[in-house]
Amino acid sequence: MTQMLWLVAALVLLPCGWFAAAWRYKRQLGALQEQLQAVRRTAAEHAQQARRQMGQLQAELAARQPLPVAESELRDAAATDPAPSGARAEAGFASTVARSDGFPQTMLVRPPPKRR
Repeated sequence: MTQMLWLVAALVLLPCGWFAAAWRYKRQLGALQEQLQAVRRTAAEHAQQARRQMGQLQAELAARQPLPVAESELRDAAATDPAPSGARAEAGFASTVARSDGFPQTMLVRPPPKRR
């Protein structure tokens, strides 16, 4: 008789456990799908904003007045004739010198040896 009660309890509890687990994981999957949709919407909004900004910048560039011929010739001449010792003169700007040692040398930092 005892074995029969255990068998009935197992047959009743097994489907109940399966349904409870299915309900719980269905809720978790639903929450994850909502998060995924929110991320997709955010990415789409960022892409749309970038497209709008690019369009606005392109419109501003198209609306700019063309550079006068004299200034464009001066700029082209300055770009083709490099100044000595790394100095470069731009039209309307003071000469600047680019140093070759602008960044320090890369140094590897190794951890101390392990003691045994």
